[in-house]
Amino acid sequence: MQEQDMEVDMADAVEASNLLQLVKQLLLEKAYDGVRMLFQSAQESERNTRLLPHIAMQLYHDVCSENLCDEVNAQEPELFDCSDELLKLLAKFAPLQELMLELMERLEESSSLNVFGGYLRALQVVLQRQGRDKPQAVEWSLQSILTKLRELPLPNYLSEGYDEAQARLIEQNEQVEDLLAHYITVGLFRQPLCSEILQQDVRSPSQIFRDCGLNRRNVFTCFFTQLLGRPLALLEMSHVKEDLTRTYVQQVTEGLSQDISHCLGDPFYLLNLVEQRARWQRKLDAAKGVYEMSCRNVFLIEEKLPLHAVAMYYHSLFVGNQLPATAPRIYAPLFLFESIVYLAEVLLKQQEPPLQYCGLRLVEHLLSTLVDPVPSSSLHLDVHKRFCEALCKIVGYSPQVALRQLGLHVLRQYVLVFDDHGKYLILKNLLETLQHDGLMGYLGGMYKDLVDKALDESGPLPEVYSGKMFREMLLLCVCVLPHDVKSDLLLHADRLCHALNILRYFAVRDKKDVTGFWQSLPDIVKRLLDPLGKALNFSMAHYKAYKERVEKGQSASDDELMQRQLNMLAVNITNSGMAGGDGDSRLPDIGRQEKLDVLASSITSLETLQSLYLIANAQSSRLAPLQPRPLTFLLARSYAKDEKTTNLDDFRAREEQRERERDAADEAAAKATQKESGAGGGVGGVGATGSGGQQDDAKQAKVDAIRAKILDAALQHVPQQGWSRQAIVLGAEESGYPSVVHGMFPEGGFALVSHFNGKCNAQLVESLQQRTDGGKQAVEDPLDFLVQAVRQRLEMVTPYKQQWPQAMALMAQPQHAPTALAQVLTLVDDICYYSGDRSVDFGWYTRRVGLATIMKMTELYFLQDTSQGHTQTWEFLKNRMDEAVQLQIMLSQTEGMTHTFQRSFNSAFITARNILGLGYNRN
Repeated sequence: MQEQDMEVDMADAVEASNLLQLVKQLLLEKAYDGVRMLFQSAQESERNTRLLPHIAMQLYHDVCSENLCDEVNAQEPELFDCSDELLKLLAKFAPLQELMLELMERLEESSSLNVFGGYLRALQVVLQRQGRDKPQAVEWSLQSILTKLRELPLPNYLSEGYDEAQARLIEQNEQVEDLLAHYITVGLFRQPLCSEILQQDVRSPSQIFRDCGLNRRNVFTCFFTQLLGRPLALLEMSHVKEDLTRTYVQQVTEGLSQDISHCLGDPFYLLNLVEQRARWQRKLDAAKGVYEMSCRNVFLIEEKLPLHAVAMYYHSLFVGNQLPATAPRIYAPLFLFESIVYLAEVLLKQQEPPLQYCGLRLVEHLLSTLVDPVPSSSLHLDVHKRFCEALCKIVGYSPQVALRQLGLHVLRQYVLVFDDHGKYLILKNLLETLQHDGLMGYLGGMYKDLVDKALDESGPLPEVYSGKMFREMLLLCVCVLPHDVKSDLLLHADRLCHALNILRYFAVRDKKDVTGFWQSLPDIVKRLLDPLGKALNFSMAHYKAYKERVEKGQSASDDELMQRQLNMLAVNITNSGMAGGDGDSRLPDIGRQEKLDVLASSITSLETLQSLYLIANAQSSRLAPLQPRPLTFLLARSYAKDEKTTNLDDFRAREEQRERERDAADEAAAKATQKESGAGGGVGGVGATGSGGQQDDAKQAKVDAIRAKILDAALQHVPQQGWSRQAIVLGAEESGYPSVVHGMFPEGGFALVSHFNGKCNAQLVESLQQRTDGGKQAVEDPLDFLVQAVRQRLEMVTPYKQQWPQAMALMAQPQHAPTALAQVLTLVDDICYYSGDRSVDFGWYTRRVGLATIMKMTELYFLQDTSQGHTQTWEFLKNRMDEAVQLQIMLSQTEGMTHTFQRSFNSAFITARNILGLGYNRN
């Protein structure tokens, strides 16, 4: 019997060898249909397929592996196709493990989609033959597919982040097209396998607990989930392409998500394991034989189931609306929220912006599903702390503007979803731990808004918004001088501005001391206002002294503080790109004029901060929150010749005395004029005087026209020459005048600045006149009218944005201050007039002062705004206007504003117009 079997085997071996030679000969003769007939015809297929196990691996090495390559595909596509079909056929008969190892190697080395697809089809057959046996071998095979996908080249911007315009063209990129084609091919590979698993690998009714060990179903579940991670996750574009039809990325993602859900049965099952992985991480100890791979639960192993891929699965379920209809409904929204926060934190900590976007969108969606406030007890979970840290890092430091904006929105929604005590704990923890001044100022403003809302509600104020807890939070929000009087004010300017605004707000809002603000005020004065006042005086003197030394040619390179400020501000103001990057904290010598520009900007920022400080100091005095004289001073502070006066009361008395002296002088001058007119003699005397005056006026008009023509021509040279005499010289030459004519402008570059301001103001007023029919047509929305007017005026500065700090420095010089101040005061009066504000009450005063202050604050913000179209500046302007309206409502109820104050401030505007030589009446 054994001899007969051996004879049969020998005979089969001989026939198989003959079959191998026949196949090779047919391929050599390019008789590809003949090869197909050997295994497809009714007469030949049964006998020849019986012989294939003997020659399968020889056919693979001699035919398939040789011909499945790009070169053959390009030159002899029929040979490539024939070899492809032959490989899929012999995969049914070749030794499983031997062929599987070969296919794994070839898949990772495949150089094109066609080659990859050929070997993948063969692997599909092998895995179907494998069945439930040796799941680890199946896992290794699938890992080779993942390796190939992750090695495919992709554009760099996928990892760096892309905007909406790039996203709309992303699938047209050649490399992205190739990646998606590979994913689609893998989809064809997995479909029959997934169907087979769902039919065969069913949990028996007697099995109570899920088997989380290494079996075929779990291996494929992990494989599908890993496919949702990198690199496919980098193509997730829902945050920028919601308005478009389904993309290939969405189709691939949806298919994978459905397969995972089918394999899991309960799509929420992994959430329990996610929390377990995040809270109780396995301690690895090789000496004791504890390895990551030693866990019996495959879902707890990062290598088998990366958390970022799990997060992308739930992103697809919730954000992509792929949650199956059969999903259990028993899970509480709070449980889902707390579990998803773990995954969101994982995504936020990834380096690629697309993954960070997905983390934010995932949390945003879960927050929108919560109906009841999240209890503060949830904060006992450590994940909230880690999530807040990751979120604030993105909000504060991400280079992607849209990502920062979305992060800020999510941060706000995240805080507001908690109960009052939870909100308090989150804000308090962040204010105690963060180092980003802008973000800390924003969080302080959030707390202020929460208190404001609580004050509007009936019933007692919650303890987190009053008493001891309010005091602790308030001190965190407003006391922001870490080094007392030696604090770097420019470094902390953002947060200081927020702090002073919060202080101003509570001084006006909580007059009855419901929150305990006034009880906390002594500590605030001691810890903030007193040292800040000294620090402002110190910093102003320091910067001005340094500026004087630079003007005299003394670089003062030993001044480390000033070097640091120049280093920080030079990039923003001059775009010089000289921020220290080699470990040297000293700034290279950037040139005298550039230093002066930077210093002028620094001084202007300090003056703005000083203005806010004086307002807050005045409001916090328990007297009338605002008095006219201090506010007049806030507008003119940088122009005052005597800058040694820091006491508000002394300044008020001095200014009132000066105003009385000016009024007396004006009255005396008017009487003298009337007297001279009465004693002027007959008609001849008047006629002679009139003739001489007309000649002088004509001469002056001619000179003014020449000046205007030269200055108009000079403006085009400002981007290169700055606001300088050289620009005026070039303008004169272009206008046909000799360069020496610049002597007509003894005020130098300020003449150019003043001309530009006057020209822009006139254009704006003309525009306002057209919109309101010369002030006769009422404005529907006065607030929006004011916002648009200020925006229109600031947009005129855009062509000279880089040079504008120099212009501001020129306007701040004492000899130019009266004209500059007069232009500002006149402009705000014109804007208010055409908005419909013609009342003669205290509101007339506060609205104009408020508008002028907001204009200057927005101007400074505008200079450092890098957002597209200055969108952040216009948002800042709108917010400041809204705040001003609320402040105006409160101030309108303030007593003690006498007609004397109204009349004295009116005279300031009249004086301003007199400086400019303008009439006050609008006809």
